[in-house]
Amino acid sequence: MLALALPTGSVLTPGEILYVAAEWYVMIEAAPEAVLAVMPRSREEGLRLAFEVGNRHFSLALDGERVLVADDPAMEQLLTRLGVTFERTQAVFMPIGMSHRHERHDH
Repeated sequence: MLALALPTGSVLTPGEILYVAAEWYVMIEAAPEAVLAVMPRSREEGLRLAFEVGNRHFSLALDGERVLVADDPAMEQLLTRLGVTFERTQAVFMPIGMSHRHERHDH
């Protein structure tokens, strides 16, 4: 059994090693979750999508050429209004800006 007590705001990044023992280790894996995936048709469409999603204080993630947003009614409504093609799918959702944080302590 493994129990974690992490400080508030901790971010676990897939591939991060949490613990190493003599014959085993604990590594973070991300579970796929429900997302809406958009394949922007142009750079401009991708930038507009990123702006509109961020303007509503939602996160987005990049997965190769796809832009991922939460499978949420507000996001579905936004994507429909913007006229972008999207699909419901399952994917690892690692929002931009939420990757591993490095804290600096200057003494």
